Amino acid sequence: ALARLLAESGLPRPQTALVLSEDSGLQAVEAFGNCATLLPLAPGSPELPLQDREIAEAVLEHREILGHATDAVSVIQAGIAKIGNRLVITVVDGVAVAASGLCPDCDRTESLRLAAETAQFLGARLLGVTIASINGRLVVWDVDPVPEFRDASPIGDQTVEEAIVALVQRVDQLAGMTVPTALHLAQIGGADVVLSA
Repeated sequence: ALARLLAESGLPRPQTALVLSEDSGLQAVEAFGNCATLLPLAPGSPELPLQDREIAEAVLEHREILGHATDAVSVIQAGIAKIGNRLVITVVDGVAVAASGLCPDCDRTESLRLAAETAQFLGARLLGVTIASINGRLVVWDVDPVPEFRDASPIGDQTVEEAIVALVQRVDQLAGMTVPTALHLAQIGGADVVLSA
């Protein structure tokens, strides 16, 4: 549903197929030029690059015969987003605040714009957006509602942790809420942040 929603948004996306069997998966891989990535729907499952038909057959057969019931349904996207052709951008309240990854082929300004537009389109106050260069084209590869940002480098003056604290304070102010205690301790990204009332 998310892939369809993003595709309908007009944001650049790789071709994507929802597959329900080994046969439909192989048809998708073939349609994508025998270079694709399987995105399991189970939370936390790693992407599986399918560099050619032989690998696709082995992976899809294994998942169908030995996998769990949840392995029967997955998403396959055209292309492979390797470590060297992807950026993970953390967006907080509509602003790209940090990035991690390597992508010499990714125009940084355009990548940050795409990440911010993706978060805005989805109405997400906090989002990790993976931007990848696939066949010389920047695409929104994936999104993560709970982004890992410990190793991300700040883009501006604010860290992700500081941006999240500022967001929480703005939301509290807009809602007319007050912090009931003098000090409020929040664990954000492993860093203790003290919020004063």
